[in-house]
Amino acid sequence: MKKRYAALVLGLLLLLTAAGCAAPNETESGENLVPTVKTVKSNGVECYRTDGVCYPTVFGEPQLTGEEITALLDSGDTAEMAATVSTVPDALRLLKARQQDSEDIDSQDAETTLLCGSSQPRGWVDALLYLLAGDYAESGRIDLHSSSNYCAYAAIAQDGLYYAFDPFEIRGDCWLVLSGENYVNADAQKLADTLRTRCGFSTSAYTANAYPVLSKEEQEQRKAFEQRE
Repeated sequence: MKKRYAALVLGLLLLLTAAGCAAPNETESGENLVPTVKTVKSNGVECYRTDGVCYPTVFGEPQLTGEEITALLDSGDTAEMAATVSTVPDALRLLKARQQDSEDIDSQDAETTLLCGSSQPRGWVDALLYLLAGDYAESGRIDLHSSSNYCAYAAIAQDGLYYAFDPFEIRGDCWLVLSGENYVNADAQKLADTLRTRCGFSTSAYTANAYPVLSKEEQEQRKAFEQRE
């Protein structure tokens, strides 16, 4: 009876295999799975570290697989990238993947950066904001200028706080927590004081500006207007 039962189980497994079904304990390749996260402390805040990026846990876990990220980059369709990517972790993962084969292009344009990369901080910040336009309640760019340095941050609101991300070089601790005050309406110079030392500014003689991000519809309207000209 035991041998007969074992034979039946073996027969069922063979049928499942022939039908293309994997046994329950078989796993797919890493590219076909949404990456797991590891909880760590960064900048004094609980964060998730996954797939080479680190960010506050308030932004949740990734939603896209590595295969989906690669397919978006290979498609060359920036509108599809923006429509598919809707979370900070997936946006950071896509930008990190693009940085691995980034061209040395002096571009501040979001779409050019998504397609080819850029050597400019502004390009990566605008690319991050382009991907997430309309996905968070508030977002925008903070620029810092001195006579010898420039840095840009993407500010994104979540759960009553603003988080300033530096996507020019995706790495751990590439972000800071700002106050809950709307950064666009606040004193940008005051908020920039929080960022200055992290940007490597050795002087206090600098200027700061804050800009709200355009919605996806406004970006498309501006692009169409520029093409007509």
